[in-house]
Amino acid sequence: MSGRNVFYTGAAGYGKSAVLNNFVGQLRALGKNVDVIAPTGRAVLDISGCTIWTYAGWVPNSMKMMMLELERRARGRHVWKRLTWANMLVIVEISMLKKIHFERLEHIMKSARGSDKAAASAGFLLAVKLFPSRPEVKFVNDTEFAGLPYPIENYSYLDNFDWNSKHPHLENKFRPDFNNPENLHALREHRYEAALELKNDMLVDLLVNLDIPGGLVNGSQGVIVRFEGHKPKLLLESGGDLAKHKKELIGKYIWKRGIKRWPVVRFHNGREKSIYTECTVNELGEEKSYSLLSRTQMPLMAA
Repeated sequence: MSGRNVFYTGAAGYGKSAVLNNFVGQLRALGKNVDVIAPTGRAVLDISGCTIWTYAGWVPNSMKMMMLELERRARGRHVWKRLTWANMLVIVEISMLKKIHFERLEHIMKSARGSDKAAASAGFLLAVKLFPSRPEVKFVNDTEFAGLPYPIENYSYLDNFDWNSKHPHLENKFRPDFNNPENLHALREHRYEAALELKNDMLVDLLVNLDIPGGLVNGSQGVIVRFEGHKPKLLLESGGDLAKHKKELIGKYIWKRGIKRWPVVRFHNGREKSIYTECTVNELGEEKSYSLLSRTQMPLMAA
């Protein structure tokens, strides 16, 4: 989305097509012309695109032709328009593409655009590794984390359940997790990490919609550039009926955990933001006043 060149790979079922459909849809929604091509007809079936040969206007003996002849043949109205029209070219299953095909495609695209560069590049960004299970994700994150030569900053969660006795069937929400007595069993799958370790230069995901107009939303990525001291004025107060409840729990979290330093994240869109703790609250029960199940924690995770 930032205009960089990206290569991503993974085994079958890891989500490559889901990523493709997502960013192609976003780019086209911005008015960008995106072409998706593949080396084989079989691969084309999954992407709603065309083969590289069709895209470039090649015939069976095209690889025996001189470059000038390929350029001449590509000047047909439809092929030339395709080569100059695209803002982004996506090549699926690129590992199946022979070097000679890639070089010749690059040559005719440069010729069509009248430039030595087939497309503008803002550098190379190390994208994201996708895995189908949490243990695999954790292994990679832990390995990368251990390699960062900086001290660890620890942030542990605070779980809370305000039970209204009008909801007797909810009393079991007090049940602690078997592996960690401080953790409520009802929140064992919560998206906020129970114990979060952070370091400088760590790649992180944001887990809340912090500033939608500013592009800081759930899923935004960035790098921790430093830690700063506690500044109470930077604590954002949420609105709504639960604002007072959240404020109290956030204050309790800071006091009980002794938090004095907060991470500053430089997001990939260029914005820097101090990240403070957040409180998520679930209202349970059939009638007011509801029972309130909550977790207070830093809204970040390793990426």
